[in-house]
Amino acid sequence: RQRAQIINYAQLKDIMLQNVSKSSTKTFTQYTKANIINYLKSPYTNLDNIRAVSQFLYRVSMIYKKIIEYTAQMPLFYYNISYKYDLSKGLQLDAFNKVYYDLCARMQVIDFKKEFSQIIATALRDGIYNGFIYDNEEDGFMIQPLDPKYCKVSGISQEGQYIIKFNASYFDNGNNKEYLYGANEDGEGTWDQVFIDGYETYKNDGRDFMWFELPPERTICILAGDDYEMPLPYYVNLFISLLDLIDLEQIIADKTELENYVLLVSKIPLIENSGEVDDFAVSLDMVRATQSLINEAVPSLVGTAFTPCDLDVVTFTKSDQADNTDKLAQSMSNLFSNMGVTELVVSGGHSTNATGLRHSIQVDEAMALRFVDKLESWVNYYIKYNITENAIFKFHPITYFSQKEYIEGLAAAMAS
Repeated sequence: RQRAQIINYAQLKDIMLQNVSKSSTKTFTQYTKANIINYLKSPYTNLDNIRAVSQFLYRVSMIYKKIIEYTAQMPLFYYNISYKYDLSKGLQLDAFNKVYYDLCARMQVIDFKKEFSQIIATALRDGIYNGFIYDNEEDGFMIQPLDPKYCKVSGISQEGQYIIKFNASYFDNGNNKEYLYGANEDGEGTWDQVFIDGYETYKNDGRDFMWFELPPERTICILAGDDYEMPLPYYVNLFISLLDLIDLEQIIADKTELENYVLLVSKIPLIENSGEVDDFAVSLDMVRATQSLINEAVPSLVGTAFTPCDLDVVTFTKSDQADNTDKLAQSMSNLFSNMGVTELVVSGGHSTNATGLRHSIQVDEAMALRFVDKLESWVNYYIKYNITENAIFKFHPITYFSQKEYIEGLAAAMAS
């Protein structure tokens, strides 16, 4: 079996998706409901745009961010490893111990909680996670995330794992070619030879070779759903509601600021009975100088002006803050109801219905554990093609919320 590449971990820190040696800037699009409605009319052709909307919401909506992280961080990824051994061939204890120890040591290096929580979060946000494996038997293990814009599912292995292809045109963008050949093409690139071979084939043989297949035993592909042809972000149907909530928060904030605004007007005195137009009792230079001192003294929510005209006082009616809060709370409640997730995920409050809360969390756990099942299947596939065919890897179906009950259940089963 081909093992994942043995790499120099002194260079591993350089395997990044950005070149930190060069200055760069990023700008983000402000998406509207009209954008989203238009994208969803043709989701297949707008898949990259829909993912960009999801990434935008992940940055600007704390609710969306916490919902995704709530699901992603729920599993604890405790695991068990069993080893199949054919006793009919006789027990060779030293050989058995060596293989089993090697397997356990390789798994111990992987930070499942960190790596796999990130995979779940990315799959929920983008609809799919694609990664390339770098593995060093002595030093460590790393999954390099790949931009889904440049990946597509090309097949399914007999074990049910997705096979992915990568778009070589990625390296024609900006300074991305440096990942292959180093800065100024000095030969010190850090991405795997697989990408170099794919890119050079594309440059030599043309666009028919733009998409090249990555070795299945060195890749991981996890979908949020089951549609590999159009892997949409998991919560795509809630994007408009999330934007509505952001808009409502801004409206309430703007309204509150307006209600607290004060305008101070200085009236310039005129000489009485002068009969002349614009016959001021003080010079305009004095008015401007005095006004400048006033401007420096007033706080930010106080505006100033001077005028020779009489003005009516304009006031901004104070709204009922409780009413504004109720509207915002109702909008949030509707959003969580549509999600099917408990609102306490972001509020951190206390439920008045402990039984209802427990059942709601159990539904959320079932969703998170579906991802755990997919990841468990991939780990067994990875072990089979990189370490040994005789192992059975199993994640315990345990989450942050269920760990106490699960451990108590195991203890009771062992005692019986």
